[in-house]
Amino acid sequence: MNPNRPRGTFTLHRPALLDTEMAQAIFAGVVVWRTEHHMDRDQITFHAEHPDFDPIPEYSIPPQYQAVYEDGVRRWERVAPTPSLALGLTEEEIAALKLTALEAVALEGLRAAMKLAHKTATDAGWYVDPATGEQVQRNFGEVVALMHSELSEALEADRKGLNDDKLTDRDGREVEFADVILRILDTAGAMGMDVPGAFIAKNRFNAARADHKLENRAAAGGKRY
Repeated sequence: MNPNRPRGTFTLHRPALLDTEMAQAIFAGVVVWRTEHHMDRDQITFHAEHPDFDPIPEYSIPPQYQAVYEDGVRRWERVAPTPSLALGLTEEEIAALKLTALEAVALEGLRAAMKLAHKTATDAGWYVDPATGEQVQRNFGEVVALMHSELSEALEADRKGLNDDKLTDRDGREVEFADVILRILDTAGAMGMDVPGAFIAKNRFNAARADHKLENRAAAGGKRY
């Protein structure tokens, strides 16, 4: 049995759907299983199957197609993908990890954020002794304490209703949260930790764990918060 299915996405402007002849030609043989409405652009994205689409693994991100309608005949053209960040997330890895489209985007985004955070800290010299210029390995307990300090600053910003003192147009809480994330991802990058992968795995675990279900939280001894 071939697990691959001819799936893809295509986007149409709403006015195109008012042309009955065009709409019938475009949707002939198409099985739509999800739609996304972009009200700001007056467009709809359709997640669908069609025999002319390329077969892809079940958990891959569907490629994008364009419906070309000429002289009453429709054909599908595959749209070139947006260049990847080249962080090693391949279609094979997506399939092997059984990632949903959202999980795949989250995983690649977290990998990119970790690389960015560690590069910024490294370029700024936080992994060099300022007195000798020699490379250093940061103390784990020290950097964890600094993570704690950012959360304490977030609490203080909330307690006093403060904006950030450097990014003055931003809520102090969100900036301190960003500082925590930066410190965590920088440290993970320095130590070779797969925090992005752990994020996906733990989020999946939390989604299924019994003690997070409302009925169990409402029971005696259940988690109230």
